[in-house]
Amino acid sequence: MKLIDLFKREEPTSSFAHEKNKSNTFQIYEMSKQRITPAIDNYIEALEAASSKLIQMRVTLYDSYLTTLMVDNHVASLLDKRLENISNKTLLLADQNNESIEDVNYFLTAPRFREFLKDILLTKFWGFQLFEFDKFEYNNKNWFDYSKIPHKHVNPYRKEVLEFQTDDVGVGFDNRDDCLFIGDEDDLGLLAKITLLSLYRRLGMYSYSKYLDLASENFTTLKVRGYGDDQNMSQIAQAIESRAGGGLLEIPDGMDLQMDNQSSQSQNQLFENYMKMIKDELTILILGQTMTTEDGSSRSQAEVHQDEQRSKYSSDEVYILDILNYEFIDYLKLWFPHLKTTNLKFNFVPTSDDEITEKLRNYERLRNLGLTFTDEELREKFEKIL
Repeated sequence: MKLIDLFKREEPTSSFAHEKNKSNTFQIYEMSKQRITPAIDNYIEALEAASSKLIQMRVTLYDSYLTTLMVDNHVASLLDKRLENISNKTLLLADQNNESIEDVNYFLTAPRFREFLKDILLTKFWGFQLFEFDKFEYNNKNWFDYSKIPHKHVNPYRKEVLEFQTDDVGVGFDNRDDCLFIGDEDDLGLLAKITLLSLYRRLGMYSYSKYLDLASENFTTLKVRGYGDDQNMSQIAQAIESRAGGGLLEIPDGMDLQMDNQSSQSQNQLFENYMKMIKDELTILILGQTMTTEDGSSRSQAEVHQDEQRSKYSSDEVYILDILNYEFIDYLKLWFPHLKTTNLKFNFVPTSDDEITEKLRNYERLRNLGLTFTDEELREKFEKIL
């Protein structure tokens, strides 16, 4: 039976459902996430509860993660940019002689497999992932498909899938040949830090909106010299309050009207600096850099920051290849039963301008050291990326 099919949803989650063993089936009821307010104290409590190894209490924490991804546009766009690097890569499976395995590579370029690569990378942000693999046949070929089990329904310590997200006991997945668990049970992922910063950002936006409400209204002071008539005072106050930003008021002798705006340059700058600081911290955490030439920085400074971002991308590629080569490769037999995976290896095809530039820089450095290369050696090194 497929674990993902145990969830009872209003709409089917897979178009490749098939008959299950009725004696082993059960239902999983997936509850909607709790709508929590951006309160720092509540989030810290959720972090502490999620750190327990004896009792799984991560539902509130994962709800906070999902809320951040849904409502924080800055985080969502940064995360998309981080994932774009993998989406633009071409993955190949090759033997020890670097010969491509064409019988397998046709489905590595399929949209579902590209989504799988991005979900592998998202393990860094969630701490762990549980995949359940499937296949479907099209044009006499087996094609890749998979499902991702919701984190709130996974007990990573007991290696179980929970029917209800609050259950203590579930169905084990550790011995299933169609399930792959990657990550660390104790790791709460980068989203633990990202969500905290996002909460501070949302609180800052809320405070800023309240400040704008106050700053957009003029504060009126009515000064009376001596004893004023209560009825006149009341009529004048009512007239001031009811006028909608325009009109003419005639003030009696002995009264002064003073209009003050609650906005100030220092307060505006305070909010701007606060919001910029949070955005920069989020950008550094997700992309590894904040500066480009578009920000007004110098070319040399921007290049340093771009190098940091490329380093982050390279780390992502190594991480994904490690998962594919050491944890996923044996699962290829689900789609290719007769495939011998010994001495096979996944690799990304270098195609980007940045990689070409880096190889040229390395060649220039080696040449400056006095090393020379034959035409054949240069052709072998660059022909696949030019």
